[in-house]
Amino acid sequence: HAAFSGSELSSYQRKYNLVDNPIRRVIGTEETGQDSTEASLDVETITGLSGDVESWDFVFDSAMDFVDVVETLMTTDGAPKVVSCSWVSVEALYQRDKAEAISRSFMKLGLAGFSFFVGAGDWGPTLLPPSCATFNPEFPSTSPYVTTVGGMKIDSTGEESAWMHSSGGFSNLMKRPSYQDEKVEYYLQHAVLPGNPENKVYNTTGRAYPDVSGFGAYQPVLVNGKYKPVGGTSSATPQLAAITALINILRYQKGLGPLGPLSQTFWTLDNGVGNDITQGKSFAGAPQGFCPNIFLDGFEAFEGWDPVTGNGSPRFKTLVDQLLDLPLSSAFLPKNE
Repeated sequence: HAAFSGSELSSYQRKYNLVDNPIRRVIGTEETGQDSTEASLDVETITGLSGDVESWDFVFDSAMDFVDVVETLMTTDGAPKVVSCSWVSVEALYQRDKAEAISRSFMKLGLAGFSFFVGAGDWGPTLLPPSCATFNPEFPSTSPYVTTVGGMKIDSTGEESAWMHSSGGFSNLMKRPSYQDEKVEYYLQHAVLPGNPENKVYNTTGRAYPDVSGFGAYQPVLVNGKYKPVGGTSSATPQLAAITALINILRYQKGLGPLGPLSQTFWTLDNGVGNDITQGKSFAGAPQGFCPNIFLDGFEAFEGWDPVTGNGSPRFKTLVDQLLDLPLSSAFLPKNE
């Protein structure tokens, strides 16, 4: 039900000398009253980066009913082919059959040419009671048929490093696709891993995430008349969606179709996604009210793939050079082996 203000979006775009690009359609019914920081962050980021690319806002009764999300996207005429979703939950709340059904629906969405981006989460490797020691992955971030976005930060010299609150790790329900094996095994064999090697608190055989990362360490957001710093993978996710939408436009101009699912693609690009982030680490924490005052070492950023920043952060030219003429997306759908 999250709402945003169209007039505030316009004010935001004027302040930063951006293209005047209102949300063209709203599908669903928004709440009245106070605007949502989450919704404002999403629309300000995605329109700010994508220029005059047409953007829509989809509103759902339940943020976690992803089968309904997919059905709505696939049955709405003219729906944009790139989707940014910042809402995630812990995988432990889902039975295996329900999670697999949702994941299959994302596979169908990919076959229809959609690129679905979802945040990795903002609690590091998430802790939950009663143990407050086991790493709990996020969902649908662990589906192999979505592209999951972690978080990084940039210091005053322009150096990129891991954002400490970025979630990431390994699924307990989804098997690791074979295209991840080489990079994941390299990480497991060479990085300094958290926890006791004899009693691992995470499942290294599951789908590894995130796939890629964006800037997550706070940006100004205009909401309810005030600018405030907001960060997280909720910020990083619409950044990747906007970049993908721009590349799609370039592909359309050449008579090519949309990129579609990009999770496997980001793992297998010959020249990578752009910047390989090797500094920093995550810290395991918990949603507010759970496991108070407990923070554990998470995963470290490392060369290649890591469970904080994925395969790195994007450089637009690097991606355009490799994705502009990419064959139809269905060839790149991962097999959940």
